Amino acid sequence: MMTIGEFSEATGLTIKALRHYDEVDLLTPAEVDPNTGYRHYDTAEVKTAASISILREMGLSLKSVQQYLNDNTVRTHVLEEHRNTVLAERQRQDLLWDEGIMILDEYLKDYEIGQRTAQAMSWVGHVMPTDQPRPDDDAEVLGFQEFLKTLPQYDINVTGHTWTEFRTDQASGASVMCQAVGLTHAVPTVVPHPEYIVTGTLQPRIEKYVRMNPLVAMSPELSAPHPAAVAIFHEAREDDVLGIRQVRVPDSDLNSMELVIDLPIPSTTR
Repeated sequence: MMTIGEFSEATGLTIKALRHYDEVDLLTPAEVDPNTGYRHYDTAEVKTAASISILREMGLSLKSVQQYLNDNTVRTHVLEEHRNTVLAERQRQDLLWDEGIMILDEYLKDYEIGQRTAQAMSWVGHVMPTDQPRPDDDAEVLGFQEFLKTLPQYDINVTGHTWTEFRTDQASGASVMCQAVGLTHAVPTVVPHPEYIVTGTLQPRIEKYVRMNPLVAMSPELSAPHPAAVAIFHEAREDDVLGIRQVRVPDSDLNSMELVIDLPIPSTTR
């Protein structure tokens, strides 16, 4: 019989791991002293312990190791399944690596930042929470589209400007996303609409903008900002920012987007 320390030396498994494997019934000692609780292992258990050590080094979960040890008929399947998981993860990491290198290179480029003066523009938008989808989100999108169809009867038309912006809901304090469209006139207060539809007016402003290259698309796994966003944020680092909008450029390719930062017009130039 071997003490837990001797067994640890012989198998390469730590004493802490051996105790844990005993607790989860993966590798139980041959006997446990009823008085001291000391564990003792049989030399015949070295093979099992060594197999566990190898399997764990290969990255198999305790559940998979248990399956491998308990059922000879599934050993090949257990190993192949884990191998496929490893290869898929490796491929994912390779793709992220290549994408990360591309984005880092884009961060070093000089993006062309434009500036223009914009007139006041009324708008109407559809507000949605950013934390999680709601069951009625699709219905609200359809409701918003139907609402837009009713505006011409009030001599209000959509200008073609559409954008997305993130804001804080004043009632709940939660972050929400507003998908908005510009209008030729403000929506009268008498026009009925559900609470998820909001209206407002963009005041006369200076717009700093940058065109977002549709070829530089970022996967959802990358939470960092788009290179165009990094460029314009740096450009506006000393400005008094009123708002940030992602604007679909009118009369252009559907993939053509601008990131726009709204700035106040200096009083001397009004």
